[in-house]
Amino acid sequence: MRPVDTLFMYRLGYLVYEKGAAPFSIPESLSHWIIEDMGDHILAHDPNLAFQTIVDSDVFLLGTAWHIRGESIGETLRQAYRSDEKAVLDVLDDLAGRYLFFYRLDGNLQVTQDALGMRSLFYSVSSRCLGSHYHLIRAVTGKKEPFEDVSSVLKRKVTSNMIPGHFTPDREIFMLTPNQAMDLKTFVWHRIFPRHPHEDITVDEAVESIDRAVRCLLEQIKQRLLVPITAGLDSRSTLALLRCQPRHQYFTYSQASVRSLQTDLNVAIEIARTFQLPHVKLHIRGDFGKNEDEKNFMSLLRKVTIRRHSFEVAWRYVEHFESNYLHIRSNGYEVGRRYYRQAFSLPDELSAEGIARTFSRTAVKDETVLELSQRFIDQAKLSDHLNYDPYDLYYWEHRMGTWHASLLLESDLAHDSFILINSRHILKQLLSVSKEAQSQGEVQKRLIERFAPRLLDFAIN
Repeated sequence: MRPVDTLFMYRLGYLVYEKGAAPFSIPESLSHWIIEDMGDHILAHDPNLAFQTIVDSDVFLLGTAWHIRGESIGETLRQAYRSDEKAVLDVLDDLAGRYLFFYRLDGNLQVTQDALGMRSLFYSVSSRCLGSHYHLIRAVTGKKEPFEDVSSVLKRKVTSNMIPGHFTPDREIFMLTPNQAMDLKTFVWHRIFPRHPHEDITVDEAVESIDRAVRCLLEQIKQRLLVPITAGLDSRSTLALLRCQPRHQYFTYSQASVRSLQTDLNVAIEIARTFQLPHVKLHIRGDFGKNEDEKNFMSLLRKVTIRRHSFEVAWRYVEHFESNYLHIRSNGYEVGRRYYRQAFSLPDELSAEGIARTFSRTAVKDETVLELSQRFIDQAKLSDHLNYDPYDLYYWEHRMGTWHASLLLESDLAHDSFILINSRHILKQLLSVSKEAQSQGEVQKRLIERFAPRLLDFAIN
């Protein structure tokens, strides 16, 4: 097992701050980070996080990205930047990966994320900085401004431990959510997707487009992939896109006391046997944190994320897998499954009450939840949804952009993560088939039928 200490706490992390702003004190544990000059801003980042200057002082890429048609990212972005922001955004729609993208607009540096916001971004307007981790922002600025509204919502447990909107437990720290670009001079957001109404397509057209894009991505990825297998439809969709190739490493975690995880394991074992896939089991005990090493690990992870997922799962990742794997996750398909519409009775039009309903029945009557939800609607300009369902965009931008992004910070200690469909072009295909096809998961089912039909022989959990 790799050593776990403060050196790993902010692994794959970064910090950006404005030159001339209040002085920052980089923690000693991060003295190995690389310093980059971005003109009027300084970037400090973990050496494991790639950085590329595309246009001197104007355009930068932090993290990893691939073009869904195999084109040169640097060249296409340089050409687009000579044109206008629309051309740049058109290129970004065709990128997949986990990254931050910086570009200058009217002299001011802008920042935006990958499609699903997998590279988390916390920022402080008062301290004029942004970074990968909530606690990192607090540590380098030395400022703490408890946000009582968020604390009270979490204490009342009306939101399933989710924080409404782009807020955090600190009133001076926020999260940027997907489909937005933020001006680093004014810290004002502007929506960058959708820019046009979508045109209806058939399930087969969506399947062909998605598979073509993913095949091109896989041809470019050099790392060995670490792929979870569960009994779910999303996991099976990923396996179909990968053609169940045995050159990757597969795994499943289970816990004896959790029936659904045991079902996942039983189905995964059968799938691995059928396709002759290298597969390992990660056993979750459920009583993690008893010995000193585990306690120290938990102490570090509490400073990594504000939304705990599973410290023991993160521990198993570090314990079993080397960091050179690229962890493929199967989240994100729900964006094209009308997730909130199917789970809740929601109004036709977007409203704070509708958003609150996605938390709980109690939240609908909670004035604080309603206020924070309305503030997020206004901040994210969710009313500019064109012919997309606003609750689909809300799931994409809030659920994926805050909950899922924070979850990844735990597994970053072990390895980087990627979602095969993490491109706005691909997600647009999922959202452009009929609403009935979305509700039935027809695109995913057709993917499996076309490229790994034997996966349908196993029960879906």
